[in-house]
Amino acid sequence: MSSFDYGGAEAWKVQDQLLPIGDHVVTIINPMSGDSSGGFPQVELRVENELGSLRDWLVITPNTIGKVVMVFDAAGVDRPQDGEFDPETGKLTDACVDRLHNRKVGVIVREEPDNRDPTKMRRRIMGYTDVAQITSDIPADTAGLPTAPSSSRPADEDERVPF
Repeated sequence: MSSFDYGGAEAWKVQDQLLPIGDHVVTIINPMSGDSSGGFPQVELRVENELGSLRDWLVITPNTIGKVVMVFDAAGVDRPQDGEFDPETGKLTDACVDRLHNRKVGVIVREEPDNRDPTKMRRRIMGYTDVAQITSDIPADTAGLPTAPSSSRPADEDERVPF
């Protein structure tokens, strides 16, 4: 049997709007357990809200399980228990990862240099938290913008903003 099942394959969808930089309350959509390109176990997450979505790949190593635990704690679900992960590799079972599906979490989105091209920036989920810790879903790049001073006189032509 061929591994190229064109008839049964799910068509890719056009990427929607990326979550802006900021702190957001989001829903975890279809988390999956798998393997990274480097051969390590990982959990792939997609998070979304009305402002957009973002993906995160949680590579599992002894040094990174703190971030995995952070997601489970933020989602309010039990951390992986004995029997829900491979004791040699740390790979989580599908049933364990599925507990994250449709759970609301807070995410902190920031920019960092792209690992493939450090001259470019990319948005990344820097951390997860309980939704109660997110006090505003206003993107960080628009919060605190100055407002126009109130004045009863019309602005002169030279003072008008060109947009």
